[in-house]
Amino acid sequence: TCNKKVADRGGGGEFFCERCNRGCVPKYRYILGFHAADHSGECWITAFDETAPEIIGASGDDMKNMEDAQDPRRAELIQNAGNKLLKLSVRVSEDTYNDEVRKRVVVTSVRELDFIQESNALIGQIYQMLNGQPLDLR
Repeated sequence: TCNKKVADRGGGGEFFCERCNRGCVPKYRYILGFHAADHSGECWITAFDETAPEIIGASGDDMKNMEDAQDPRRAELIQNAGNKLLKLSVRVSEDTYNDEVRKRVVVTSVRELDFIQESNALIGQIYQMLNGQPLDLR
């Protein structure tokens, strides 16, 4: 329940949480790194367990069970995730590691792309620009 990384005790399927100081059953969680691109460019993005199941279409536990059972649906889910058109909200931050500044991009929310809604928003922005009004890009 503490979401801390657990250690496998000797490979027998027994896991131990150092924070809680007791044995536990692990909940498999995502740290999903992927390359995303749109018309403006491309970057590497990380999605954690709060947003990654929406991208993949299955929980971390389900993916682990499919991996253990060598279920072909696992590969299909991963392949389909790479072909989805999604609207991602991201948080960008800079970290310094070994005197090198790195950009970190983390997904904060995921939505299926609604072409009608997006088109209407763009049309509204075009009318605002034509009428000399300031754009609200939120």
